[in-house]
Amino acid sequence: MLLAISISDNLEQDSNLYHLNVDYQCMFCNVKPATLDDLIKELVSKEILSRTTINRLYIVNHNIFFNGDKTKF
Repeated sequence: MLLAISISDNLEQDSNLYHLNVDYQCMFCNVKPATLDDLIKELVSKEILSRTTINRLYIVNHNIFFNGDKTKF
């Protein structure tokens, strides 16, 4: 849950792209990198996040999290 909150708080305005900062997320969620990987896998399996071809860049399901003007999106 902490990871999902952190993702929603760190989304850029009018965007659904999220760049994962491993060090920050591990500190924020108080977990080790291996555990963070498991959390990310869970969010991907629940279709909250989608992987991209760029390392640590994810697409956030905008139906769950959105920060901005939907008409601009």
